[in-house]
Amino acid sequence: MAMQFINTRPDQRAKTLSLFLHQHGVAVIDLPLLTLVEKPLTVAERAVLQSIDRYQVVVLVSEAAVKYGLARLATLVKLTELSKKITWVAVGDKTANYFNQTWQQLTELPAPTVIFPHEKRAQNNEGLLNLPVIQALGKGDYLQVWRGIGGRELLADTLAAKGVQVHLLNLYQRVLPSATTQAFAVWQQTQSHNQPIVVLISSLTAWQNWQQLTANTEMAASCYYLVLQSRIAEQMLLQQANLNITIIPDLMPATILQALTTHQ
Repeated sequence: MAMQFINTRPDQRAKTLSLFLHQHGVAVIDLPLLTLVEKPLTVAERAVLQSIDRYQVVVLVSEAAVKYGLARLATLVKLTELSKKITWVAVGDKTANYFNQTWQQLTELPAPTVIFPHEKRAQNNEGLLNLPVIQALGKGDYLQVWRGIGGRELLADTLAAKGVQVHLLNLYQRVLPSATTQAFAVWQQTQSHNQPIVVLISSLTAWQNWQQLTANTEMAASCYYLVLQSRIAEQMLLQQANLNITIIPDLMPATILQALTTHQ
């Protein structure tokens, strides 16, 4: 019997993957488990952002962090007058490119250079920690992390243990879209219970929202999971043993298709 694949990526990121899988004969259900909502800054966070010139490094964890962070920063300081001593570090090339575009829109001037791990598989906490500019940080240095609530804990904890002053700016939060809750309820009514279901889990927040969505059903235990990174898989298994998990190295459509063929 044909399986169904649940694409849980946020709306704007899901389209390419869903289209690719449809073209390869996979039945896809789009159920985004996350949407990003801007979070107001606390007084302490605002002070951190306003004193950005005393920081050696600013880490940008996502395009959303750049979008909300630069917009806030532009209301507090003149972007063009920021110290050249700040090293901007992005988790990957997409975030770095988005920073360049956003900076130019706000200032009409070229953006400062952004450093990022060039290898796709290293575009994560470990990859950031391996960058020479991050490794060189020590006691007395200051680092800012622009993130969503709860992101990049490993990075922050590892650097804090080395004596680096790490300040986190929680610029947005990930919430379960209400439209997904409604769509899930409708989709569930059409299910034949013996059809294999494969669910994509790309973050711990996505897993928590999936548990919330399936709370009153037997479903969470009976699905197969494609999980980005072993760290997320370990947390899932701690919360619910005996899950059927395949770990994938990245979210490229070809990688996901290859993993799905093993479930056919």
